[in-house]
Amino acid sequence: MPARDARGQAGRPAPRSSPAGRRAAAAARGSAGRLSPPPARSGGTPAPRTWGAPRRRRRRSCAPDASPPRLSSEAAVDDSDAQEVATRAAFRAGRLAVWRLGDPGYLKWKGHRDVVSGASLDVQDVIVSILQKECAGDAILVEEGPEDEPLEVAAERLWIVDPICGSLNFVQGIPFFAVSIALRVAGQLRV
Repeated sequence: MPARDARGQAGRPAPRSSPAGRRAAAAARGSAGRLSPPPARSGGTPAPRTWGAPRRRRRRSCAPDASPPRLSSEAAVDDSDAQEVATRAAFRAGRLAVWRLGDPGYLKWKGHRDVVSGASLDVQDVIVSILQKECAGDAILVEEGPEDEPLEVAAERLWIVDPICGSLNFVQGIPFFAVSIALRVAGQLRV
């Protein structure tokens, strides 16, 4: 029987791509602990950064002088409440969607690659009932809504709901889908 190394594997070194292999390579070079940061691309020393610390996010904007519109404290509270309502609705609808994954109920094809399932209508009903209860005066635009009903796209506050984004994956039992809920207020997306 061949001799085993400290990891208990018989004579096989860990691949360099694995964490154990990188540690072994670092130990062979004489460095211990975490690997040092890679050298800077310009050949100098790398920029100081604590490894494992969160990176600062850069604010992105289409226009150089664009800034988001300022909200009154009342509007900010409303947006915060709306975020909580949307999150609660998405979690509840998501639990139902996961439970129904691979068992979509009836299917109706809307297009070549677009399908409506009984499960997506059930998920939509959960979301709509929560939004109607919590935000009674707001308009709701749903993907699986009746085709002959007028759309309230000009409403001041409009919830936009896609109960199962990725319905083709969903009906096949592939767990790559999302529950999408957004709120548009005065033409601006807020949630």
